[in-house]
Amino acid sequence: MGGSCQTPLAAHAVYAAEGAELVVDAMCGAPDGSRILRSQRRGPAADAVALGEGAGDDLLAAGARAIIDGCEIAAKRERGS
Repeated sequence: MGGSCQTPLAAHAVYAAEGAELVVDAMCGAPDGSRILRSQRRGPAADAVALGEGAGDDLLAAGARAIIDGCEIAAKRERGS
């Protein structure tokens, strides 16, 4: 997704259905908490990479790019770049 240490991004995965299924939860939020985007993907554990990428794509489709870009702009301002 292209975030950095200044961007609140998270992902967490757990096995379900006795390990046959993976549940991936992902989040992107504005640093002040004014906007929080969430995604959840479920599927075969063997498809872990696709599930994670899909969750990221969901967040981007919901507007995460604007949050990430805003965080990067703010970080550059703070550094004086």
